[in-house]
Parts: sequence; structure tokens; C-alpha cells
Amino acid sequence: MSCSLGLLKSFSQRYIDLVGQFENQKLLSSSYQRQLLDIFSHNEGLLQEMKNCFEEHKKCHRQYIELLHKQSEREQRLDYIHFQINEIQNLDPSLEDEKNLIQKKSQLIHFEKNQQFYHQISHHLRGDHQSTGLLESFKTLKSIMSKNTTSSAHFMDEVIEIEERLENILSEIESKIEDEYAEEDLELILDRLDLYQKIKQKFAGTTESILQSLNQFLKEKDMIENIEEDLSSLKNIVSLKEEQLKICARKIHDKRFKYSKILAKELTSIVNHLKMEGATIKISVEEGDDIHDHGSDKIHFVAETNKGEGYFPIKNIASGGELSRILLAVRKLLSVHDSISIFLFDEIDTGIGGETAFHIGEALANVAQSGQVIAITHLPQIAKF
Repeated sequence: MSCSLGLLKSFSQRYIDLVGQFENQKLLSSSYQRQLLDIFSHNEGLLQEMKNCFEEHKKCHRQYIELLHKQSEREQRLDYIHFQINEIQNLDPSLEDEKNLIQKKSQLIHFEKNQQFYHQISHHLRGDHQSTGLLESFKTLKSIMSKNTTSSAHFMDEVIEIEERLENILSEIESKIEDEYAEEDLELILDRLDLYQKIKQKFAGTTESILQSLNQFLKEKDMIENIEEDLSSLKNIVSLKEEQLKICARKIHDKRFKYSKILAKELTSIVNHLKMEGATIKISVEEGDDIHDHGSDKIHFVAETNKGEGYFPIKNIASGGELSRILLAVRKLLSVHDSISIFLFDEIDTGIGGETAFHIGEALANVAQSGQVIAITHLPQIAKF
């Protein structure tokens, strides 16, 4: 089975610790020193709470900044939104309306043929300069009857009444035909369908998407118009999250400060036992101004190798062998709690011998109680363990 170098490195960093003349430099990292103190202080729960609170604060703060940005562009954005809303509302789109327009367009697609039909009907009803229509023929018939001396006055009154009724009937037929085949209807329908197509191209190509976009624009318009109220509300939430962060960071600081004294005392005892007599280790825990997902503390391991010389950062005073012994002391205390379960000690015996080597061997054996220890050494006092 094979794996990538990146995967192997990631796995190794989590589960394997390489301790040697160069690898022990990780002890000099402030982040690693903080991690060691948190392991010893059993801060897992508080750190998870801190991380959650930090993420919530970051999310709210990001929303607040985005809203501030929108406020600065408020008028320009509102102009754009108003334009889009007006364009859509002027069309007043609906699925039913579009369907009806398409049906009417289909009915009127042969408009010229329908116009010819209308003119034929009108010709037969009204006539033109070439022929006499139905109404004119009836008037001619009435004139002939009126000249007939045998026609009574009562009969002629009835004929005139029939003529009036015929006039009304013809007018009603013409009106219905004009309504059915009016030329302007088709033009309006085509214009409206063209407007549908134009707006659909702007909003994902469907009438449904036009309506969805309209709803989104209306919601955004409402949000922008009420942006001051939302900003005030978000600002209060951000302030509340900041207070929660400070409280959580303070809890972590207090616990770190308490356990730093205990850890420093136990590390001092162990390094003294590893023949660093007179050495004293202290852990500095200082609250900083900036809060991160791990708190606000600046943590430094400091040491005094000889009594009265003063305390300095470990990296400034410890040799490679001393660093290895200090890290071995850390491992002896924390190996039970750390995710690392394989420890590779590479020539931790450099510059030592005799009884010191024996004590280092004992310490390695102690670490081996809670993990796998691999030691590369030239000294039998270590190898025997």
C-alpha cells in the first residue's frame, strides 16, 4: 500500500515525535509551548468553547462589515434595484398571461387572411363603389315599395322599422367582426411577447426566474431601506460576542496561569533528576490585547540553568543536549495526554554519560509506559531500558 508524502508527513506530525539534536527545536516554538501547557491543564473543553465563540464572532463581524459596505453603496444599489423592479412590474408577468399571449398570437398568425375575410363580409353587408351591399339593396327595395300606390301607410311603417332593425343588426355584426380581427391586437401581443423575451434573457431565461428575481429584489430593497436598524442590531451582537470572547479567554488564562506553576515545578524536578542540577524552569503566561481562537495569552518557557543567573527564554540558554532533556521531561509528564504515541529519540545521549545517562534511560522507560519509544543511542546505560 502506498501513500503520498504529504499524507505521511501529516500523519507523522500528529502521531510520531522525533526528538534529536535538531528536531527538539519545536520546543522553542511559543505555539508548541502553549499546546503543552493546555494539554497539562486539560483545556480541551474550554478551547473548543473558545473556538466556537471565536467562529461565531468572526461570522457576525463579517456580516457587519458586509452590511457597512452595502450601506456605502446604498444609493447606487437602490437605483439599480428600483430600475429592475419597475421594469418587471411594468410587464406584470405571469405564467397564465404568457400562455394566453402565445395562444392569441397563434390565432392571429394568419392575420392577412382574416382581414380578407373581414372585408368580404363588410362588402356583402355595406357594399362599395362597385357593388351594392345588403343594406343598400334593402333601401332600394323600400323605395320601390313606397312608389307602389297599393302599399298602405301601415305597411310602409313596418318596412321602415325592419330597415332600422337591419341597420342595428349589421352594425352589431360589424362590431363583433372588428373585435375578432382587429389589427392592433396582434401588434400589442407581439410587443408584449418581445418584452417577455427581453426580460427573460436578463433573468435566467424563464418567467419563473423573472418572478423569483422580483421577490429577491423586493427583499433586498426592504433590507437596504432598513439597513441602519440591521446595522445597529448586528453591532450589538458583535459587542456581545466580543464580551463572550473576553470571558472565555479569561477562563483559559486563569487555568493556564494556575497549571503553569504546577507544570514548571514538576519540569524543574525532572530536569534536576536528569543531572541539570541548579536549573529551574518557569512558564510565563501573559494576557495579550489580541484574542485568537486559542485565547489571548503569550506563553514562554524560561529557565535559569544556574542559580542567581536570572531567567531567560530556553532557546537563549539551553544547549542541544539540555533541550533534549527538557523535552524528555515534558514527554515524561504529558505523553499520556498527547495524541502522539510514537517517540523517536535520536542521539539524546550526546555530551552525557555515567549516571546522567542512567537517569535518561529511566525517563525513556517511563515514557514507554504510555507509548512506543525508539531510541538511537551509543550508551548501554540507555539501551538497557
